[in-house]
Amino acid sequence: MKHTKYNLTKVVNGQLDREYRDHYDLLVEALDGGNPPRNGTLNVNVTVLDANDNAPTFSQSRYSVVIPWNVSANYVVTTLQATDPDLGANANVTYSIAKNRPDVISLFKIDSQTGVVRTAESPLEPGSTHELLIIASDQGLPQPLESTAFLSITVEKSTELRPQFDIVWLTDNGTPEIYENLTIGYVLARISVQEAKYDSELSMSGCDSLCMKQTDSSSVYLLIVCGPFDREFKQSYNMLFLLKSDGKIILEHPIHLEILDINDNPPRFEHSLLRVTFNRSSDQFDVLRITATDADHDENARIHYSILDTNIFTIEPDTGILRLQKELAINIVK
Repeated sequence: MKHTKYNLTKVVNGQLDREYRDHYDLLVEALDGGNPPRNGTLNVNVTVLDANDNAPTFSQSRYSVVIPWNVSANYVVTTLQATDPDLGANANVTYSIAKNRPDVISLFKIDSQTGVVRTAESPLEPGSTHELLIIASDQGLPQPLESTAFLSITVEKSTELRPQFDIVWLTDNGTPEIYENLTIGYVLARISVQEAKYDSELSMSGCDSLCMKQTDSSSVYLLIVCGPFDREFKQSYNMLFLLKSDGKIILEHPIHLEILDINDNPPRFEHSLLRVTFNRSSDQFDVLRITATDADHDENARIHYSILDTNIFTIEPDTGILRLQKELAINIVK
């Protein structure tokens, strides 16, 4: 404590720690120089304010948990908690999963406020183990503090046989590529599902022009054309086969179906009638360029131009440029 004749200054000469002690009650006594001396007292209450000097801490540096293999999405895996002895925003802890493993963060998620870890999708691979780095951060200023803990999630091995999905394409090249002129009723593929439960149901989405028909065998299906295809309208389909049992998805099988082009569209001229007035005197002149388009693809859309029954004009086969071959003044009507 320092003092002058009229002022008294209290100086902190030790380390304050609000988390250890946040309040001090002081009694200040003033003595005069008389004989006998007289005194006066003053009660001083000192409150220690908080600084963000503590990072959140987990009770363990590593956590391990085992979950069933057939859990659904949003299944609660575990709850992690970190504590922070500071006050206010300095003690407000939020949680996140480190993004250094994209393959892991697509499978699991964490509630930023509660620390509840859930599955983000299903099914998970039976027998697999996933390592997550969990981050706990406070909201303190000027710089939030954080700490980390590892969470190891092991998915139990399945006690059931995993269904096997097999599809045999009955196309020319044995792949999911078909021509757009397939007739309705055409059998496109044969599908079999082995080791599935008796109450399993197979469904397909992504292409309304295809239907599944179950055969006499409960595990064999035929993929049949039941609607038209038009490559000029849609060039490919992303199909998804789902096998469900008791309302749960037990197998997913995506397929990308390509639609191949046939020559089903003739070229179309930009104008059905062209009128040109031309007056030149030379051996060869460009009159105009005629343009046609074709909605087909690749070679089916390559256009070749020709002109019939005249030695007055020529046309470039690839460009459609019409030329006059001799000196002529002419009105061209087409």
